[in-house]
Amino acid sequence: MTAFLIIGGVGVALVLLALIIGDVLDGLFHLDVLGGDLFSFSSLAAFVGAFGFGGALGLALIDSTLVAVIVGVVIGAIAAWGPCH
Repeated sequence: MTAFLIIGGVGVALVLLALIIGDVLDGLFHLDVLGGDLFSFSSLAAFVGAFGFGGALGLALIDSTLVAVIVGVVIGAIAAWGPCH
């Protein structure tokens, strides 16, 4: 569970960084190659944070790493899709 919580913490730090200098990072890393916000820095940061905390939640509910990863990916995808719409 510790790994998922660390990933979630890194995601929160990235979200805070995206709030402060997100447009600069998008231009620096050219993450908007598809013309949308799906691969923007803020969307990727939201995915990382939600994946970590969603995985920790899945691991707490059902003691299976595979289930935790699946829950983390689903919650992360929903979080990454959120800023786009």
